[in-house]
Amino acid sequence: MTALIVLKERKLRTLATSIRNLPCKLTDEEVQAKGEELAKAFKEIEAEEEHQKSVRASMKAKLDSMNLAASTLSTQITERLECREVEVEFVLDDESQLVKTVRIDTGEVIDVRQATQDELQDNFFKNLLKDEKDDEG
Repeated sequence: MTALIVLKERKLRTLATSIRNLPCKLTDEEVQAKGEELAKAFKEIEAEEEHQKSVRASMKAKLDSMNLAASTLSTQITERLECREVEVEFVLDDESQLVKTVRIDTGEVIDVRQATQDELQDNFFKNLLKDEKDDEG
């Protein structure tokens, strides 16, 4: 207060006023409100981190899918092959009792295995019925 009195005695004039950003003590209510704002800010940060984590995972999955497609194409080009669905037939060779898997499009035998008892028996009855029809005709 003494400085103010001295200033008044000297008759000083105010040239201008301005607004400055200066430290001010917070009231208990202001501290409480700032604490609530801080808690809200941390929740928003956590939510944003989760969102970004999800977006990164989605981006990685998309990139992985694109890399797999490129790798598949590269392998197909290098090997000059690709797997496709092709119709096949299973042919029983009565003499050898083998079942051959044959590609219908090329006639290529792609697999050979021993016939099961059921396959041999089914074929026996089919041949028996066929023979009976041939005898009638």
